[in-house]
Amino acid sequence: FNDDFNVWIALKSLHKTTHLREYVIEKLYALEDDDIDFFLSQFTTLLLSWTKAEGTKLERFLVDCCSKSIHCAIKLCWFLQAFAFNSDNHKTKGRCRKLAHDFELAVVNSERPDVSWRKRFGVQQSPSPTSRRSSCSAESSRRSSRASPNANNSKDAAVDPNEHILRVTSMPPHRRKTSAPPSLVPSSSEPNVQAATATTMNDHSSPSSSSSADVHNNILTRSNSSAMSVNVVNVAIEVKDGTDDRQDGDDLHPNDHSRFLRKEKLCSYFTSEMDLIYLLQEISGSLGLLDKPSRNSQLGIWLNHINRCLPQGLYFPNPHKASEPHYGILRIIPEESFCLSSRDKVPFLLHVEIEYSGLVCTSLDISQALSLSSGGDDNLSSLVSNSETLLKGDKTPEKPQPKVPLVNDHSSALPFGEPFAVRKARIRKASSFGSRPKWDLISVIFKGGDDLRQEHMAMQLILLFDSIWKNAKLPLQLRPYSVLVTSESSGIIETVPNAVSIHDLKKNIPGFTTLSNFFERVWGPRGSESFNKAQGNFVESMAGYSLLTYFLQIKDRHNGNILLDSSGKIIHIDFGFIISSSPGGNVNFESAPFKLTKEHIEVMGGEEDSPAFDLFHLLVVRGFLEARKHWDKIALIVEIMIRGSKMPCFTRGKSSIDDLITRFHIEKSDQECIEYVSLLIEESADNWRTTQYDNYQRVTNGIL
Repeated sequence: FNDDFNVWIALKSLHKTTHLREYVIEKLYALEDDDIDFFLSQFTTLLLSWTKAEGTKLERFLVDCCSKSIHCAIKLCWFLQAFAFNSDNHKTKGRCRKLAHDFELAVVNSERPDVSWRKRFGVQQSPSPTSRRSSCSAESSRRSSRASPNANNSKDAAVDPNEHILRVTSMPPHRRKTSAPPSLVPSSSEPNVQAATATTMNDHSSPSSSSSADVHNNILTRSNSSAMSVNVVNVAIEVKDGTDDRQDGDDLHPNDHSRFLRKEKLCSYFTSEMDLIYLLQEISGSLGLLDKPSRNSQLGIWLNHINRCLPQGLYFPNPHKASEPHYGILRIIPEESFCLSSRDKVPFLLHVEIEYSGLVCTSLDISQALSLSSGGDDNLSSLVSNSETLLKGDKTPEKPQPKVPLVNDHSSALPFGEPFAVRKARIRKASSFGSRPKWDLISVIFKGGDDLRQEHMAMQLILLFDSIWKNAKLPLQLRPYSVLVTSESSGIIETVPNAVSIHDLKKNIPGFTTLSNFFERVWGPRGSESFNKAQGNFVESMAGYSLLTYFLQIKDRHNGNILLDSSGKIIHIDFGFIISSSPGGNVNFESAPFKLTKEHIEVMGGEEDSPAFDLFHLLVVRGFLEARKHWDKIALIVEIMIRGSKMPCFTRGKSSIDDLITRFHIEKSDQECIEYVSLLIEESADNWRTTQYDNYQRVTNGIL
């Protein structure tokens, strides 16, 4: 497959065969960065499912990727942390820790940390992988685990602490306040800092049986072992006689001094990224301890603490493609950030001022744009070291910046809140950074308390379905959004602007009667150009998400998890129940192929003599036929992720994959599939179990 080699062939070969592995891995170097970045979770899962000997070549490839990209290294370290936390195999935990160490060391030194690297720079052999700490992360780390009432009964209680995975995010690094380059030798005695309990954004469905205390048992466990006796900043300086007493880069050859400063920037960038995420985790957990009325004001106070210490140049590595433009965070806007409605967890939405750097995310040069805060001794690491300063400190918030009065000339804008473009213009006008030509505004949701790897996999599949239909020129509309895994219990989710859940529309719009009536009120009478356009968007998105719901068996489809945007498109969110899991202990009450209520059908003009409904039927048929041509790619993503996974969507094991493949009916002819899809639509239309599930959510959780 020399001429036709691509990432799909690579993944299939690595997953299915053993004799081609080395050859395939060598060919990975020729693939695009975007392809590798998209499948980092699959490559990580494959690597950890093989023995150390089997994975040598793939490990070397990933280390090489990290040596060229901080973006890649950060995401890999977070994946490893999540994977290790959910593994019962202590050797796997130790292996994850070694990999995290090597990935970090690779990006800081911009090269592979192998034996030749050690010899070249006169570095002594480091301790064993299970006792070795990460280079940057080992610097004066002050992390320990939250005491758990079940600690004495924990499986890990009798395990050597050196076996615990290095918590790259939960134990972020921080630099010593000395003029000497940072040492990698940790402090021998470090005070405890309580771990934050955190939670998920949407809790309308049945809660998990495990408590947040169980989830966070040992989350901040640190190794008591000694660190590598390596100075990360000085490793690039050749030492002829094995010693070097130069301090802070003094008297260095100009080339050595340049490398010294570059490595210091790389280490600082990696460190600061980890610090920022850790602080957001701490905030999420601490908000859960407060009463709801005081959460938003306290969130603003804590974000002000972060802003005072925030280096400019950091970013959230969450774009869909690694080749997308890199940006630096200028400021998290406290007065525009708020906690989201949730039953017992506290996600929060952040509006963030950014400035594009002119680089792509995979460039190592993004670290060179790092500008430390002007807060004197205050920096992110000092907040991490003394997180009580952040969580119990100054209770006087900064004076909010004045807001520009909102002028809204769009009659359809009110139901969907302030249009994002208007909000951006308002914030830019009031911001001290607004005059910068590359200024922009983003909004994200920080979600704590959940392992978002399943959500991340779901978004990979949605992106794949979306590309399949776009490449076939089919107008089925999906709205993928980025999901960034930042630990085993936290992540960052891209927001969907100008969209509101159907539940919120029904609850907050005065005089709301039916969805069909709402369309006419917002977009004009049936038959008008604006109504037809909105109805067309509704039909195309309904067709896309109906097929997605059927193939992936997406459950918990109440109206709090379905959005409507200002163009009339339906958008599904929250994929906590997919493949083979469902609310209520997998009772599978939502047995209809997909959600197609009487309300949805009314928007399309009914089932009889309705061009819009006929179009919906046609698009579902065409989308089904096109998707099944690519069933093997869809199944491959899921099949790889099931290796050693404890994601709830795989509770039925291999049968989950078999059932997924069966739903494509690859044995049927096209004509048989057309008839089958017609039956799916007929079964879903105004299905009584769908109606009863909505009634249940209305009675128990108040979801309209």
